[in-house]
Amino acid sequence: MNQNTPEFQIIYGKYEGLEKKAAEIIAEAVAPYLPYSLTASPADTVTEQHLADIQPIFVGTAASNPYIATLLRREFLQPAPGPEGYSIRVLPNPFCPKNQAIIIMGFDDHGTLYGALDFQAYYLPEAENNHLHTTYFDPIFTEKPLPDYASISVPEIKFRGLWSWGHMIYDYKKYLEHMMRLKMNTMIIWNDFVPVNIREIIDYAHSCGIRMIAGYAWGWETAVSDHMDISNPKFLMQLQEHICQEFKKNYQSLNLDGIYFQSFTETSQETRNGVSIAETVVPFVNAVSRRLSAYCENMPLYFGLHATSVFDKLEIIKQIDPEICIVWEDCGAFPYAYLPSQTADYEKTLAFTDQITILRGKSEKFGAVLKGLTCLDWDHFRHQSGPYIMGHSAEAFIRQRAIEKEQIWRFTTAFWLENLCLAKETIQRIFQNTKGHTMITALLEDGLLEAYIPLPAALMGELLWNSSQPTSILLRRIALRKDIRFS
Repeated sequence: MNQNTPEFQIIYGKYEGLEKKAAEIIAEAVAPYLPYSLTASPADTVTEQHLADIQPIFVGTAASNPYIATLLRREFLQPAPGPEGYSIRVLPNPFCPKNQAIIIMGFDDHGTLYGALDFQAYYLPEAENNHLHTTYFDPIFTEKPLPDYASISVPEIKFRGLWSWGHMIYDYKKYLEHMMRLKMNTMIIWNDFVPVNIREIIDYAHSCGIRMIAGYAWGWETAVSDHMDISNPKFLMQLQEHICQEFKKNYQSLNLDGIYFQSFTETSQETRNGVSIAETVVPFVNAVSRRLSAYCENMPLYFGLHATSVFDKLEIIKQIDPEICIVWEDCGAFPYAYLPSQTADYEKTLAFTDQITILRGKSEKFGAVLKGLTCLDWDHFRHQSGPYIMGHSAEAFIRQRAIEKEQIWRFTTAFWLENLCLAKETIQRIFQNTKGHTMITALLEDGLLEAYIPLPAALMGELLWNSSQPTSILLRRIALRKDIRFS
């Protein structure tokens, strides 16, 4: 490195919240390339002359970073295209063109974070390979200039994330951090009992830009039992009361972003106890939601509805309160099926998707739980016996568990690569039908996301962000990421 080459320096808008995390990600990404300590300064403390003497890395929004606002006004970069979107630019330094500058601009705090993550995950690996010879990597930031670059991006799906039983998450911080790196913003955790440390889990999720939705049963069970008679009005009233008391006792005071629930639809039968499941669950769910709104008016409700018991009852299901988001699962073939190899009747599944995305009209609050990643071992499943401390397993346990899951991920990866086009088409169809105003979470439990990011999880994350990109580009971008495991 020429000793006279100006140093890179982070110029941030604000060092708090998600912008703080974005600045830290840039430091994490860039520092290994530099033979000196990467410094950082708030934008309101530096002058234009100082910017001419360095190679600035601007991080923030037009509102938080005045220099980003200036560069945007002078058309050195395109505006970020919408909520959670970003604009990235690598170019000659506008304050001294013989040097370089990097601009990471978010539409908002989330967008700044996601811009920083994509700069790290996608731009830097390609910049290292910006040459004609093979094998060797360019010494960017020091001996070779960074390739010019301009990219704007915005998520197609508004709420993107994962679904898991809570006790299948062994290190909640690393699990959530890896979700964040996949630009996911929604987590649904399902529990028999609320974790003792739920408040710290919610706070940490929010620090990663992730909404936390807690799930509990509104008459859901792992198997049909004799005591649960949905034909009995007295039983249904008692169940309503239990659900409401559970909410007031365990959930009302939490800083949650929603309540997810399942009722008695997880069966292949259309009837139970001699009555229609659809005709019973609709008034039941509507009644409970009205009662809960009296306790917490603005709490979003998400109904986890298993399609297997209501395929032919959509005219009844459409009577569910339009304020409740129906989160569909078990709708047929991959990507709704547990295994990515289960593709029979895919066209039928896609046609069903078209129906349910606009079931209650163009303003439908639609959601889905997609599968084909990993799930718990139902052959050895045991219900939680009481409150527990979630996500504090020993590192040695997590390492060993991750080794045990390698064969599952190898199988999953093989069929994700074969059937990627089906997941892509399904998510595209949901996006087109809903204009992106929807929530898609993928089931990923007991898959050790806290240990590493498997290729199928990375593909899911990128599809939820941008299913419209060509498959060849999607695969190339994901394969270049340094934080991905292939099996």
